Amino acid sequence: ENAATTNAADVLVAPVAVDDADARWLRLGGMDVIVQRLRGNRVRVLSSEETVALMRASPSSDDASRAALAKRAGVAATIDVAATRADGAWRVTATLHRDNAPPRSETLENPDPLAALRGLADRMSGALGFPPAEPVPATGSAELALTLQQARAALLANETERARELIEANPALVANEPLLQQQLADVDIRAGRYADAARTLDALIA
Repeated sequence: ENAATTNAADVLVAPVAVDDADARWLRLGGMDVIVQRLRGNRVRVLSSEETVALMRASPSSDDASRAALAKRAGVAATIDVAATRADGAWRVTATLHRDNAPPRSETLENPDPLAALRGLADRMSGALGFPPAEPVPATGSAELALTLQQARAALLANETERARELIEANPALVANEPLLQQQLADVDIRAGRYADAARTLDALIA
């Protein structure tokens, strides 16, 4: 077993620090992108839902800091991420903090923030001793990937109706993308609209 694997979760990814008001979804959505990719690389990482729950249980902003969250989660490593946008491109930096080791930072620039985040997740994975897996083949357009992740971020923030607005903003896209229809069913379940969710899922199964 890999030496870095010690607990049920060994790594916590902190919410992304982003200074762009139009991209506030990246705070939780970007965190979730890295978590998903680390999991694909077999890293034992705290789920996005667990990290958000720890943050909500924190009585003060100091208790929601990276170090405090790591202590409460019982993890040995944390990853900080910061994202800025300039001249049409995103500059994203991830920093790995581990006990008794100097921090390690990596930076990528890309017009697509999701691509930059996944690339950094692979670099952090390698630094933790887990070689990155093969890239997951794209299952749709960049617009689809962005919409899915923005809606996922809204759900993590418990903004159910915001998630619905994001998904339904482009009816043509929803009509042609089963993944968006499935996510819309997830939103309906969160909102207690079980009959609507059942109709959507039944149609997908059919």
